[in-house]
Amino acid sequence: MSPSGEQHDVATIYAHYKAMYNASNVGASTSASAAPPAPQNAPSNVARRPHRLPEDALEILREFYRTKTTRPSAGAKRELLARIHQIPGTEWYSINSINSWFNGRRMADLRKEEKKDGTASILWPSLDKAKIDKLQVLHRQRPPNIPLSKLVQTWARALGSDVEHVQAWIDYNDPSEEASELVDRKPALHLPTPEATASPEPGCMRNTQSPTVSTPQAPPVLQPFSTMPPAVKRQPFSPVQPFFVPSQTQSPVSQSPVPQQVPQGRVATPQAPQASASPAPPPPCTPLGHAITQPRPDLKIVTTEVAPTAPVLAPASQPVAPAQVMQQEIASALQSSTASLLPWEMTFTSYTDADIVFEPMEKMCRDIIRKARGGFYASLGLDPASVSASFEASSDATDVDDGEDMDTSA
Repeated sequence: MSPSGEQHDVATIYAHYKAMYNASNVGASTSASAAPPAPQNAPSNVARRPHRLPEDALEILREFYRTKTTRPSAGAKRELLARIHQIPGTEWYSINSINSWFNGRRMADLRKEEKKDGTASILWPSLDKAKIDKLQVLHRQRPPNIPLSKLVQTWARALGSDVEHVQAWIDYNDPSEEASELVDRKPALHLPTPEATASPEPGCMRNTQSPTVSTPQAPPVLQPFSTMPPAVKRQPFSPVQPFFVPSQTQSPVSQSPVPQQVPQGRVATPQAPQASASPAPPPPCTPLGHAITQPRPDLKIVTTEVAPTAPVLAPASQPVAPAQVMQQEIASALQSSTASLLPWEMTFTSYTDADIVFEPMEKMCRDIIRKARGGFYASLGLDPASVSASFEASSDATDVDDGEDMDTSA
């Protein structure tokens, strides 16, 4: 064929394909304009949406890659595909998909190993990439009943590498192997024994007070020369029979000689002076530092020379009994009274001396009775009418006794 004929053929082919190209463009534009608009709610790119295996199917592939081999055979691939197809929604998965997954996983591991090339050339230079792949398979499939030290020697001989390099690779990639053999994982049979310290036992702690009190208790009775305010024992209240208890440094009233009348015809025998009561031992202290007191039939008040401070009262949130309120009132009255000015040794020579001594106590009792009659304790259950009636009867009886005493003295 001449060159002119070849050019004619090329021109003819060019014109033919150009006409086909123009016709296809015109038809595509016409069909696009004539086609109805697609519905708005139709899903877009349904065919292009990538498929993804469920997590259960991926776990099948990962387990085979870790425990079996990174290059499965054709029969192993068919078995894997059959197991994956048992999971719903994986019908689209094929042998080509399995090949792609294993290739991608090997490439990812290769990139990780390339990052460790600097370390590998220093720590295990006799192990190349192929030997490391075989060593990984041996390490994953090692028998549990053979010590790791013997396995390392066997693996080194099979791979043609040094034992030190194989052991270094195992230590670097799985450092928990040797540690798990040395750590004793048996649980402790008992708690650790506490060491001996110089701290005192709780029972030996004396005179210590806690900043908080769990339950309201009666105010403690303090010893003389104390820095705490005078306290009152929790005992029945008797306003007409006050009784003072002298402190340890005072001389009791009973030591003062009192003249006695001896009837005619009898010989007076000398009597030994009454021995003063020995001071009671200090009461035991509780862990809270309060004295333990036993109730007695009479009200006993202990006074000191130290300036009193605010009394210890029960918490406001707890209900207070009338008897306890009276005790608190007595303690408050003692602060304002002149009890601290009383002489330490008292000798009664007449009724006037007794009136002088008991005047502060009578004043305190009158204040309490006046408050009770005025309804000060009504909120605590103490009726003013009953208080007035009881004390009027008591005062009448006292007046009768005073009259009889006056007649007798006359």
